[in-house]
Parts: sequence; structure tokens; C-alpha cells
Amino acid sequence: MTVEKTLHVFRYDDTDLVVAESPVDASALYREWSAGEEVAPSEWEQLDGGRLLSVYMNPEADQPLTTQTCREWARRWGRGFLARTER
Repeated sequence: MTVEKTLHVFRYDDTDLVVAESPVDASALYREWSAGEEVAPSEWEQLDGGRLLSVYMNPEADQPLTTQTCREWARRWGRGFLARTER
């Protein structure tokens, strides 16, 4: 029997978005993506599943923003780094 894990969108420092199972998973995933940068699990904010989130899927191609709920992003994207916003 396969147990499906629930994924959520997590945000760090208002700039980095990842799709992960938990804050601990978000930290591990970010460490992998950033080649070793450590971010404590307590630094990750889980965004509400119903919250709308807009992301440029390919900013260099001048594509429009794609807007979905965080729940939809988690299902569509799967576990991984989702986006970074510039400050």
C-alpha cells in the first residue's frame, strides 16, 4: 500500500517558495537546491492552501503570471523549489 504525502507551499523570508511536506522537509529541500545554505525549519511559513499565488513560469520568455491556489501549486508542481522573488 502506498501512502500519499500531503504537500504544501512554504515561504522563507518573503522571497523563496518551495513545495514540501513539512517545515523540516522544506529546509532539507532548500539545502539541496541552494547547495548547502541552511535555513531552520522554524523560518518556513506554511501558506494557506486556499491562498492565491501568482508565479512567472518562465520570466525570460515574457510569459504572463500563472495564478493558482497554493493547494493547486502543490499538486501541479510536486515536491521541489517553486519560485524566488527579488527584493
